[in-house]
Amino acid sequence: LDIGMNDWVTPEFQWDDTASVDRGKVLTAEQLEGMEKFFRYVPENGSAVAPRTLPGVHPRGAYFTRGSGHNKFGGYTESPDEYQEVMDRLARKHKAAARFVPAPEIRTRPDAQKSDLLREPYATGAMPRLHGDGHPQAWPSRNSNPTEHAARSI
Repeated sequence: LDIGMNDWVTPEFQWDDTASVDRGKVLTAEQLEGMEKFFRYVPENGSAVAPRTLPGVHPRGAYFTRGSGHNKFGGYTESPDEYQEVMDRLARKHKAAARFVPAPEIRTRPDAQKSDLLREPYATGAMPRLHGDGHPQAWPSRNSNPTEHAARSI
């Protein structure tokens, strides 16, 4: 939301007409026609990344799910076992995707101090505190007063 409402957060986007977007495994109308039924969250190979469909390609590729309360077939469920199966697939998917995510880009300033970065979050209780040696302290409890916690942490 912040990026969408504040144009100062990111530099202006420059579109590259030569760019090509890899959308991953997307099923064609022919592939959907050859299937008895399409299930959005069932991986076709062991990758844990299920193929997708694009709107309007074929009626068989349409699906509807509600949030995370679905099973691997995209149907509504409140079954803990079915939910765990979906979460396990997501864990495998994220582990596999980690190979393709670039390393973080960390920029530092020679004059930066840890207190510069954490001064405001200390007052709000929104981030973990650091001891003087840079190691994290425990988060304040949900029922604690963030201001009192910040005063004890500084």
